[in-house]
Amino acid sequence: MERQIIDKLRSNSGNKGYWQDLKEQLNVYIARKRLRENHGKMLRLKLARIREEQMKEVQMADTTRPQKRILPKKEESDDDEVDESDEQQNEKLSKKVRRKVDISELDNPELDDEQKERQWRALTNEQLEEATLELFNLGCYSPVYSGFDDVMPGIEIIDAQTDMEILMEKRESNRKKPDGVANDSDAKMIAIARKGMEGDEATFSVEEQIETQKHLWSDKYRPRKPTYLNRVQTGFDWNKYNQTHYDMDNPPPKIVQGYKFNIFYPDLLDPTKTPTFTVTPCDDPDFAVVRFKAGPPYEDIAFKVVNREWEILHKNGYKCQFQNGVFQLWFMFKKSNANMRILFDPPHIIWNDIRKWFFIYNATGFRVLAIATLIIEFFLSIFVINFVNYTEIDWSTYMQQVECVSQKGIFNYSQIGGDTGPCVYPAGHLFIFQVLHFLTNGGKSILIAQYIFMILYIINLALVFRILYKTNRIPPFVVLLCSVTGYRIHSIFMLRLFNDPIAMLLFYAAFNFFIDYKWVPGCVLYSLAVSIKMNVLLFAPAKFFMLVLNVGFATTFGYIALCAVVQFYIGLPFLWYDWKSYVIRSFDLSRVFMFKWTVNWRFLPVDIFLDKRFHATLLIGHLTLLALFAFNMWYRNTGGIRWGYLVGRIRTITGTAETFFAFSTANLIGIAFSRSLHYQFYSWYYHQLPFLLFFNYPRDIKKEEIPWNSIIWKCGVLLLVELCWNVYPSTWWSSLLLHILHAGILTYVVKTRILLPEDREPIHYNMSPEEYKIWKNILDKKLTWNSGGDLPELTSKKYPKKLYFTPTGGLRVTNCDYESDDYEDETDKRVVRLLKKYRKIKKNKFKRYNPEDEALHNNLAEIIKYCEEHECEVIPEEKRPIYKLANK
Repeated sequence: MERQIIDKLRSNSGNKGYWQDLKEQLNVYIARKRLRENHGKMLRLKLARIREEQMKEVQMADTTRPQKRILPKKEESDDDEVDESDEQQNEKLSKKVRRKVDISELDNPELDDEQKERQWRALTNEQLEEATLELFNLGCYSPVYSGFDDVMPGIEIIDAQTDMEILMEKRESNRKKPDGVANDSDAKMIAIARKGMEGDEATFSVEEQIETQKHLWSDKYRPRKPTYLNRVQTGFDWNKYNQTHYDMDNPPPKIVQGYKFNIFYPDLLDPTKTPTFTVTPCDDPDFAVVRFKAGPPYEDIAFKVVNREWEILHKNGYKCQFQNGVFQLWFMFKKSNANMRILFDPPHIIWNDIRKWFFIYNATGFRVLAIATLIIEFFLSIFVINFVNYTEIDWSTYMQQVECVSQKGIFNYSQIGGDTGPCVYPAGHLFIFQVLHFLTNGGKSILIAQYIFMILYIINLALVFRILYKTNRIPPFVVLLCSVTGYRIHSIFMLRLFNDPIAMLLFYAAFNFFIDYKWVPGCVLYSLAVSIKMNVLLFAPAKFFMLVLNVGFATTFGYIALCAVVQFYIGLPFLWYDWKSYVIRSFDLSRVFMFKWTVNWRFLPVDIFLDKRFHATLLIGHLTLLALFAFNMWYRNTGGIRWGYLVGRIRTITGTAETFFAFSTANLIGIAFSRSLHYQFYSWYYHQLPFLLFFNYPRDIKKEEIPWNSIIWKCGVLLLVELCWNVYPSTWWSSLLLHILHAGILTYVVKTRILLPEDREPIHYNMSPEEYKIWKNILDKKLTWNSGGDLPELTSKKYPKKLYFTPTGGLRVTNCDYESDDYEDETDKRVVRLLKKYRKIKKNKFKRYNPEDEALHNNLAEIIKYCEEHECEVIPEEKRPIYKLANK
């Protein structure tokens, strides 16, 4: 039949597909038949072998013992016939078995593939079976069992009986666990699940009845319900109907907005298998059943939920995970018209979000609003450039001054000038505007210059925002007060093209380096800012004290020398030609300003405005108020400048907020006592005024505690300052109002100053809980806090051990001989050794430390605890003993 089908296929007659299918079915049938035959032959062969073995055993038994043979009568002949037939079959089978095939001949490497195939085809079925069996035995496909001695060392071998005993013990302990009793792991899981519970959430534990469950493993493990802590989130749905019929005094009923399921499976036998959940509808279409299923020993558990569409995005609150034995399924329901929330939600909900993100200090809100403000300012600046007319004031003069040097080769500073007057700025001004002269086609492309200044304005804003962000105390909404409210600032940058914004840009860049404690690049940029315009020198006193407190006097004078070298390098071409004219022109402090351009002294007569005695009075007032602020207002968080001076050579790390406070107040005092202010000078302190007013804004407050009255009057002050600078020409009332506002800001800064460490309570926000406990115990047992009186008298044996501790992290020990190893006892050695290790104190020289370092607080707590255990006297830090220590 197979040949006939092959002939049909070769002749290409008839339905070829039909014959192909028929041939495949025939091959399958033949293969099955041959498998049955081979299987039967193999069974018979095995049976023959078994009979041979049994025959041998019987023969061996007959030879070992005598047997009495009893001849049967009739049935004997039948048995003989059966034995003879069996013997004949055994002989035939044994002959087949003895026909062995040499495997080496079949797999001879000298033969090619065709010859090997011929030899295999020449084999009979019995020989093929024998060959395959021999190959199977040679391949060792069934490995033998290893003995105990063959196992590698370190591997624990458990026999079947021991394994069964361990399993039974686990089952027995599992049966003894009662239902509904939480163990330690369950308690920990519940505590974790309870964290972060919001006000609109409530727990629910109503289970849905499910059918009786039968488990195959119930005879081994006792089925039990898992522990759970589920939450339901509710809230108001301010849809159109509710907005029409309800208000906040009569709110609508709360509805379910989401669920948070926390199911605990701490004892899963297979913790790698994640539990699953299914959602099935109920008879009521408004509800559905969520069923949770896990492996043994836990039963299924179900809960009825509201049947609404889920949010399945992680950012919208969806969570489905199994971790640390807790299966969490959190989801919120989709809101109708969620993308139109701003239109349909009532105003109070929107206002709550605004208060949370913009009127309470938070780093995320600050970053988001700062980035959004930069984007808004980018497009707003483009609008200003294209739709507000440019005003020519000093740009052409700047270009003429540059051309005097670059084209005419004039290096005598007294001969460099333009239409509006001579060049009265240092050489950095000429170099900067020489670059702008090249980029703007000799100053003719005003539009290109405006876009360059727009880029500088955006960079300036970014630097200011980073400073405010690093202070960690300015609320996000202040960002708007530093940018979009500055009508005059946009004009100064992009419509007037003055050099003042460039100088302030370099200053803010330098200050960013200062707050990162990178003094060299900060000093270089600061000196470059001074080389453009001298108003940056108003920050010099604060900069000097900042360097003194951080690096000491010697290093500070080194940085001052670096600033001088930068100034010398920039002005070298002009200093080389005529140094006297350069110094007189660029650093002329006696220059007389024109009365018609003044913004701050318009209410005075011209004679008084130009009187040198009036100028001297302003200078004395400036220096006096600056000294008072320097010694009483700056760096009070670490004790003030006077404290650091009395101690001598003590270095600390000044924070961003207090450093910017010192710089801003120094600048504001200089501006308040300035002989004259022009409109472009507004850029000197515009970005610093919001910081000074919101410097003491409360950090940890709730939405209900926002100081709205304070925010309103501070914003009013800033708007009035903006008004004074936008009145053109200036009037007597605008000038007088500006002075009143300056005085009011300085008065507010003084009244809300930071307390010194000795004036504070001993409990401070920088203290860790451990330090608080130690400090509290010390105060209760040893002494009471005395903020202004004399120190309590201390009594000890020979060397009184005094540990001075401030809440901000200051620490020092006196009356111990640091210079030698001659201490009274091991206590002194221990304290000094700890101080040397953690504060690096050597010979009364207190090296730099960071009060915000957490590890330092831990070390501080260790020292205080040790001193308390060894009865070391612990007293609050005061000025008098520190002064004695410095002069010891």
